[in-house]
Formats: sequence, C-alpha cells, structure tokens
Amino acid sequence: MQTHITRRIILGILIGVCLSAFVFFMTTLAKNSGQNLSQSTETSTSILNAAGVGGPFTMNDHNGNGISEKNLTGHYTILFFGFTYCPAICPTELQKLTRIYSKLPKPLQNKLQLYFVTVDPERDTQEVLKNYVGLFDDKWVGLRGNAEQTEAMKNAYKIYSAKVLLGKDGGKNGDKDDYTIDHSSFIYLMGKDGKLLRVFKSSDPPDSISEALKNLT
Repeated sequence: MQTHITRRIILGILIGVCLSAFVFFMTTLAKNSGQNLSQSTETSTSILNAAGVGGPFTMNDHNGNGISEKNLTGHYTILFFGFTYCPAICPTELQKLTRIYSKLPKPLQNKLQLYFVTVDPERDTQEVLKNYVGLFDDKWVGLRGNAEQTEAMKNAYKIYSAKVLLGKDGGKNGDKDDYTIDHSSFIYLMGKDGKLLRVFKSSDPPDSISEALKNLT
C-alpha cells in the first residue's frame, strides 16, 4: 500500500537535496532583496483576493470526518493542493512546510492548521491519503472528496489541475491509472476568518515563509 508513496517521498527528498544549493541562493537573494519578494507576494495575494479565492466546500479528512469552510475559522490555515502520486513538487513542498512548521514556537503551532487537499480522489483513497500525510507530520490533515466536491473546491480556491495521460499511445491502450496530474502549486495562508491572508509560491525560500508565519498573532 505504501510502496508508491515511499518511492515518491524518497524521490522528493533527493530532489530537495539536489535543490539545496538553489534554495540557499534564493534565501540569500531574498535577504538582499526582501522588499521585492514581499511586494511580489503581496501582488499575488491581491490578485487572488480580487479573484475571490475561498468559499464554501465540503470534503472529508483522512479519518473520514466531514470538513467544510467552517473548519477554517478560528485558526490560521495552510492549504496546499496536490496528489500522492506527485513525483516531485508535492513531497518537496510538504517537506519544506513541515520543516518550517517544526521550527515555529509551540504557541504559534497551536494556532496553525495544515491541510493537504488531493486533486486526484480517483487514486487517493482515504487510506492512501492518511498514509501519505503521516509520513511528513501528524499535524497534516489530508482532505479528499468525490469528483464533484473536488472540482467545486478547486473552483472556489482557483486551483488548476488537469490529468495528463502517459505512455506512447497517450494511455489509450495502457493502464487507466497511467497518468500524472499537472497542477498549480500555490501555498495558501488563510486567516482566522477563513479568508485568504497570504499566498506563497513554490520558489519562495523557506526563510521568507517562516518570517511571515512568525508575524502572525
């Protein structure tokens, strides 16, 4: 059950190591031009806020409990959309966010929720999702819904994802599971009122995300 998950986690970690020099460079660059990075993030947030990110949704967590937009109120929430078969970006980002979270002061950790929302409910069953997020930190909560619920939440949060068939014949004659998913990789920080507070890109250095979280009250 965990074979593909373990392989992809290991691959993500290896990619993370290979990118460590790049991350170091980006961190240094951010320190030297923090104002530009801040302005870029604020611009992205403004655009997404203008687009009306957020709204009602109905999903289930990896334990089968119902989750809706009401669960976002009263806490700060990080939302990341992806899928467990993701070969690189998802495990890399979850690993990065987990490291950031682990270094936050305990009182701040208690104010922050971590939600990983699958855009691939066809393969990401409740059990698969539970095993996947558990490999990072038990603070992570995996969310999934049926196809209709998933599309509704994607639309509400302006998430792009599309199935890409693999194989020489485009998957026509192969395994129906022989596909990957192209998806956006924004990291959403939702406020205690359930509204979008900040948006981070996968290229943002860990230090800049960490500093933004430490400023939460």
